[in-house]
Amino acid sequence: MTHGSVRSATVEDAEAIGSVHAVSSDEAYGPLARDYQATPAEERARFWRALLARAQSDPRRVDLVAEAHGDVIGFLSAGPARRQDVGADLEVYVIHVLPEQRGRGVGRQLWAEGCGRLRGVELPSMLVETYAQLRCCTFYEARGGRVVERVPDVYDGGEVTRVVYHWARGVPG
Repeated sequence: MTHGSVRSATVEDAEAIGSVHAVSSDEAYGPLARDYQATPAEERARFWRALLARAQSDPRRVDLVAEAHGDVIGFLSAGPARRQDVGADLEVYVIHVLPEQRGRGVGRQLWAEGCGRLRGVELPSMLVETYAQLRCCTFYEARGGRVVERVPDVYDGGEVTRVVYHWARGVPG
């Protein structure tokens, strides 16, 4: 990422994260759905404000933003795995980059910093859950993610395939 940096997210970043989340989600998820209902940036900002307020006191969470020229252009959120049936200790919940910033190393920098903070030197097992139809799958595969689950699903009326990527203990991401 040229001329940018990654830092810990704060509650003050909620509006910018909500905006990135809305724009990135509309671009990525909208085409998958038959009945896509965009979530307004203001609603996403409220969600992130509450989440970041709670997360600040949880040392197991990692919430980061990527900035360029003082503007938030991407974010990552991770922590303890929400699913216990996959055999993972940790999970990257979400990583989004503004569409016009993709291909510039923003996601790679967020991922490296996020996994470094989340997994440390011990490299506990980790998962990411997403849809096979999204371009992010090549990103996870390039980082060593192994598909451990592939299930037909429905997203807002559209047929999709839910996939779970897994990194075993000791396997870098």
